[in-house]
Amino acid sequence: MTNYIDQDLLTLGDEPLGKGGQGKVWEVKGRLINGTWPVAFKEYSSPQSINVAALEKMVDFVPTLPSAMGRWWCERSSWPVAVVARDGRPAGFLMRQLPANYYIQPAFDPDNRRPAGFEFLLNSPNYLQRAGIFLSDRQRVQLLKDLAHVLGRLHHHGVVVGDLSPTNVMFSLAGTPSCYFIDCDAMRLRGRDVLPQVESPDWNVPDDMEKATVVGDSYKFALMAVRLFAGDQHTKDIEALTGFSAELGQIAHHALTDNPDHRPTTHDWLGALDRALGHAVASPDPKTTGPKATPTQPRPQTTAPRSTPSAAAPLGTPSRPPMAPPRATPSGNSSGKRAVVSLTVMAVLILIAYLVHKSGANASGGGSSPSAPATSSTSSDTEATAQEIDSLLAQAKGTRSTVDDAVQDALNCGAPGDDASAFAAAATARRNLLSRLSDVKADALDGGDVALPTLKEAWEASADADDSFQQWANSLASDTCSPGTTTSDYNAALLQGQKARDAKEKFLVNWRPIARRYDLPDYSWDEL
Repeated sequence: MTNYIDQDLLTLGDEPLGKGGQGKVWEVKGRLINGTWPVAFKEYSSPQSINVAALEKMVDFVPTLPSAMGRWWCERSSWPVAVVARDGRPAGFLMRQLPANYYIQPAFDPDNRRPAGFEFLLNSPNYLQRAGIFLSDRQRVQLLKDLAHVLGRLHHHGVVVGDLSPTNVMFSLAGTPSCYFIDCDAMRLRGRDVLPQVESPDWNVPDDMEKATVVGDSYKFALMAVRLFAGDQHTKDIEALTGFSAELGQIAHHALTDNPDHRPTTHDWLGALDRALGHAVASPDPKTTGPKATPTQPRPQTTAPRSTPSAAAPLGTPSRPPMAPPRATPSGNSSGKRAVVSLTVMAVLILIAYLVHKSGANASGGGSSPSAPATSSTSSDTEATAQEIDSLLAQAKGTRSTVDDAVQDALNCGAPGDDASAFAAAATARRNLLSRLSDVKADALDGGDVALPTLKEAWEASADADDSFQQWANSLASDTCSPGTTTSDYNAALLQGQKARDAKEKFLVNWRPIARRYDLPDYSWDEL
């Protein structure tokens, strides 16, 4: 019989661990799964839209597995352990909190601990260095091998991931590299879906392929392999993977181009990955042009202080359950109170950096020696300017997805007041970036005088859109909110958003040649 728990019996944390379009995730105090793992509660914003029977099947599934397999399942994947009821109706479910070793603290944002999604790894060596992530080819192969192993087990037991993407696969480089799945209520168990199947942008299967199938998972695994070795979020070019291993490149080629019935399976990948380990280099990529200061290694932490088994009541479920709160994107992507905090911190850090920069400039200007000879711009000066711009782009990355989450939440009447605060924080962060951008000398960089004005235009339009979204959310918070309600402010925000997108795309056309010249990361418009 499916394990149900009344929400009134749960002691929740003061603020959500995470928040998105589907709902909120809360820390649950005083309870452990199997006397071992801290617990989280995913509370659906629209529980009436879920398939309750499918959710019950998920909860009932793991206890039917042999003990060792059930424990492995809960250690490596996100899986519902109990249905939570409110007023006698399903409101969400309990799961394991994300383990500490699947978090990182990027070196460029050391005060903000984030779930370690694969999207951090799908970037250039330069970005990895700035983030403090030291990744070797051997670790890439080990991660892919572990992911293929986990996928193979899921498929063997009738589970399909469906939306296999770098936002719901976490990684750990501690010891032997490993992966961990979150958002498992979005998986398909033996043909049943708790939620409608969706796909992340750029991680969709071809038009002739059904969503949420074993073949679809295998296709997306090939994308993960190609992009992990290419250091790119969007490419389908197998050149980098083939350069490392001709066999892996050949398998990826078949996976991405063959008829679905003939695409390689995870079993096919495992043998080739084993052979590739024999020549994989164990040292990180040396090709970097990052900041002079040495980045620090990520420092994993727990989501919340762990309770000891003796101080907490184990959940009364057979065998074992599992897992983790919905992610925040490597770009820091959640709305509501958590977004307000992270964006406010980012805004303060940007402002401090700007003031320090200005102070340093004034000090150097006033204290320069009269006898020092004047010099023209050097190549190192132009590279420094390019890296300064790239630093601003890296700080901007993720703000848009935070805003998107807040928009979705407000449309669902989740917490419009919190969403309004998130929009205000986003606008402040963008305007602080604009303040920093105005201090960059565009003419010091070949092509900068063409690229930077469009970036300025883009961020100004984005900030104006944030303002309009804030006014819209405030109106929802002050009135009785009906899902799907839009106003003239909402429509104005969409128009400003389109203006921002057009300007970002123009900026990228002119920026990409500069970025390639100095081996800087590539961005898509929606990351800015």
